[in-house]
Amino acid sequence: MDRWELTGAEFDWFAVDSTRAPAVFATAGYGFVPANALAMHQRHVDIAEAIPQPNYGTPECWDDFAAAGLFVYDWGSGPAYTLVRTPGSSGQAGLLQKIATLPSVPQFGGRFSAVDAIREEGDFCAQVTPYVRIKRVPYEEPHRVNLIVEASDGSTSGQLLFYSNASDILEVAKSLDALARQPGEDVTWQLGSMDPAARFAFYFCLRACHAEVPGSCSVELSLRDNVDAPDDPVTKISIATNAIQLQLFASLLAEFGGLEHAVLDWTTRDGLLRKDV
Repeated sequence: MDRWELTGAEFDWFAVDSTRAPAVFATAGYGFVPANALAMHQRHVDIAEAIPQPNYGTPECWDDFAAAGLFVYDWGSGPAYTLVRTPGSSGQAGLLQKIATLPSVPQFGGRFSAVDAIREEGDFCAQVTPYVRIKRVPYEEPHRVNLIVEASDGSTSGQLLFYSNASDILEVAKSLDALARQPGEDVTWQLGSMDPAARFAFYFCLRACHAEVPGSCSVELSLRDNVDAPDDPVTKISIATNAIQLQLFASLLAEFGGLEHAVLDWTTRDGLLRKDV
């Protein structure tokens, strides 16, 4: 998700402060959004949609967020996010836990209870939890698939559109599961080429291996668009994880290979599949 895609569209994103108190920030189509909230855009949308909003579309809509236990900030003149509501006496414990444990949740350096307006994106810690996201765009299925991979290791991010045999997904998932259960040879999923003579539109490589520390693993991606950015270097992303999370990735990939889900979303903390993009 890029910032320009949200321009003019309302987006409610969540953050916690130095005391782990949660807040919602309504962009009004133009407010800044920290990079880590952008990276987990759909997760924030899912949380917002789970909050009961009987006053949706009315001036009292902020009361619904406050009743859920949130500080509420709305983007307005200044420009700044202005505090418009404080939490009600009782919040929804399950909802607050979802926000607190949200991968890459933005963290405000101060206390929401002491701040009426927030003007700078730099006031939030924008560290991104490493993740791999694979989107499926139906193409010549069930034999061939069109995939878009997005990934970040917290410092380097990349995205690539590529094509694969549908059967490859299941084979890679099986190999990753075996590697997670028992150290062995590296697992490599490689498609396309960096050689101009080969005339491939892309180069994609996912490699998984065990690290020297027992139980530790690494998922490495190399991405290159040979059409739109032929002179750019290969984007290299290296995600440190563990055998349990690698096994989760394998499980998600195996189910994703059934071609019934549109998105696979895996982080070093959790993962999920979605039917819609």
